[in-house]
Amino acid sequence: MPGIHHLMAYNEQIRSDTYQSFLMTWQTLADDNAWQILCELLTPPPLPLEGELEDVDILNATDELPDWIEEGDE
Repeated sequence: MPGIHHLMAYNEQIRSDTYQSFLMTWQTLADDNAWQILCELLTPPPLPLEGELEDVDILNATDELPDWIEEGDE
């Protein structure tokens, strides 16, 4: 039984140390506004305005590619 108790105490200490490390990392991220920055990076760009949509409508996906664009191996 002493070996089991020693193993349990060791695992509890490892868990406690790991949890304290996690808390310090979490606080550092909070202090650096990491979550706000991450949310800003993941926010999609705004939709184009109507005028910009008209410019895109001019493009046609079925138009031939310009000569300078290589279409790959055929």
